[in-house]
Amino acid sequence: MPRIASAGVRYPFSSGTGGTVTDVSNYNGATGQTWRVHTFTSSGTFTVTRMASPMRTFVLGGGGAGGPSAGGGGGGGQVVASDTTILPFGANTVTVGGQSGTSVLGPISAAGGGAGNSYPNGGLGTGGSSGGGFGGGAGIGGSFAEAGGGGGGAGGAGVSAASRGGNGGVGVTTNISGSSVTLGGGGGGGAAGGREGGFGTNGGADGHGGVGGDAVPGASAAANSGGGGGGGGWHNGDGPGGAGGSGLVIIAYRIG
Repeated sequence: MPRIASAGVRYPFSSGTGGTVTDVSNYNGATGQTWRVHTFTSSGTFTVTRMASPMRTFVLGGGGAGGPSAGGGGGGGQVVASDTTILPFGANTVTVGGQSGTSVLGPISAAGGGAGNSYPNGGLGTGGSSGGGFGGGAGIGGSFAEAGGGGGGAGGAGVSAASRGGNGGVGVTTNISGSSVTLGGGGGGGAAGGREGGFGTNGGADGHGGVGGDAVPGASAAANSGGGGGGGGWHNGDGPGGAGGSGLVIIAYRIG
C-alpha cells in the first residue's frame, strides 16, 4: 500500500538509498518514464524509505574458478531476478559475493557457482555447476584426455567437445540498468596438447579456457560479471584455472 503523508498526499513511487545511484530517462524505451537504479558492486546497505510500488531486483552470485590442468570451466553464479519485489521497509543488508560466494539483498539470496574439476595429466575436467543448478559438461577424450567441459551458466548447462575445451553455459540477459547485458555465464574448459580452450559466454575473453600448450592459464572472468573462470591448459605442465567473477546486486524503480 502507498505510504500517505500526514497532509493526506499519496506518493505513487517507491524510494530508497544506497549503492551507486543513476537516474535513467526513457527507461528501456518507455518514453517519458524515469527510473532510479541502485547498483552494488560491493557489499553495503539498501534502505527502503518508501515502498509505494514494487521494485525490480537482480541478485547475482559470484562465479566459480576454473580447474587447472585441462580442467573444466567454473560455473556462473545464480541469478535471482524479479520485477515485482516488495522489500522490507528500512535497512536491507546487501552482500556482493566473491568467487563462488552467495550474494544477498535483504531476504533474497543467489548462490555462487561451483569450481571446475581437473585430473592429473590433463585429465577429463568436469565443469562446475552454476548456482541455478546447471551442470557443466564432462570433458571428452580418446586414449589421452584432451579437454575439460564448459562450466554451467546461470541460464543453461555447459557443453563438451571432442577436440577442444567445451564452451561455458549461457548466462542471463537483463535490462534492469536501462540497457541489456548478459551475466552469469560459465567458463570455458581448458585443453591439452595444443588444442583450443573453450569459450566463456559473457563476451570478450572472459572465462576463456587455456590453450593446451606450455601450461597456459585459463582466463579470469570480469569483476561483477558472476562469470566462471576458464579451465587451465596442459602441456608438460599444469596451467592454473582462471578466477571466477564477483557477483552483483541491482535495484530499480520508477520515480517519474
